Amino acid sequence: MKTNKKVLIGYDGSAGADALLVDLQRAGLPRKTSVMVVCVADVFQPPSTCNEVSYGAAVIEAVRKGWEHANEVVGQCKSTAASAAKKIRTSFPEWEVQSEAFADSPAWGIIKKAKSWKADLILVGAHGMTSAGRMLLGSISQIVATQASCTVRVVHNRAEDLRSPPRIVIGIDGSPCANTALKEAASRAWPKGTAFHLITAIDPRVKTSVLLPPSQKWLEGNDSVAHYWVGRLMEAAADKLRSRGFAVTCLKKEGDPKKILVEEAERWGADVIFIGARGLGGVKHALMGSVSSAVAARAHCVVEIVRESVPGANAKKKTTKGKVAAV
Repeated sequence: MKTNKKVLIGYDGSAGADALLVDLQRAGLPRKTSVMVVCVADVFQPPSTCNEVSYGAAVIEAVRKGWEHANEVVGQCKSTAASAAKKIRTSFPEWEVQSEAFADSPAWGIIKKAKSWKADLILVGAHGMTSAGRMLLGSISQIVATQASCTVRVVHNRAEDLRSPPRIVIGIDGSPCANTALKEAASRAWPKGTAFHLITAIDPRVKTSVLLPPSQKWLEGNDSVAHYWVGRLMEAAADKLRSRGFAVTCLKKEGDPKKILVEEAERWGADVIFIGARGLGGVKHALMGSVSSAVAARAHCVVEIVRESVPGANAKKKTTKGKVAAV
């Protein structure tokens, strides 16, 4: 993990957004963290110039009122963002915290700001609120989770016991993105007593997998080979985490990854699920990547969808077939 992490928080003042501020205390972020609190005003901005001769006095008056309303809403958003930034500074005095507000579509405004600011991590609530006060049913978080170019942490509004160490589920499938999720989770500054639960969901519909050696196929009647290689992957990952003093359990189970990850995380009492943004792609099909947004929408707990950092996004990636990257 980078020693100076840049975290962008999409904040709208709702109960779901306040859960983001609580979750910061459970995210294992480093002492050198830069935070940008963004509140996006979901309002229409009229044209900046309008000729009265061409459009008439009535149109000019409508434009004036439009700008007046837009400026009022943006002003409210500035106060909302500044208030959240103040709370974060109080909880984390060593962090650099700033705030900003502007008019845009909330989801795309967050995505564009994260890209221009070069954020490493975006925090969004699973549910937000429109300017009219109605719940968005996760539409903003779903767009951000699927379209952002960096890691996204989707936070559900639920009671948290900040005194107990986190319980962390990691989705494992042998893909580069799953390995990145493993490395990211392992690198955080977790308190003593943090526990990890590694889960691999073996989808019986998938007949070919990078979990196996390059020359082998996962065919009907050869499931024992698949389970063998899955076990090797999980134990390699578990050993890395145990070497850092963490308690680790493993589970491999056949079935739909979307269902298994959500149900097992709830059964185990997970506080957060780490999952790669993309799993096994192309002709090898996807195990984890295709389900990351579905898990974020359905999970009872926080879900962090991990992507590689922006500086390395265009670099040529090395394949990791049958291996788990060092953490």
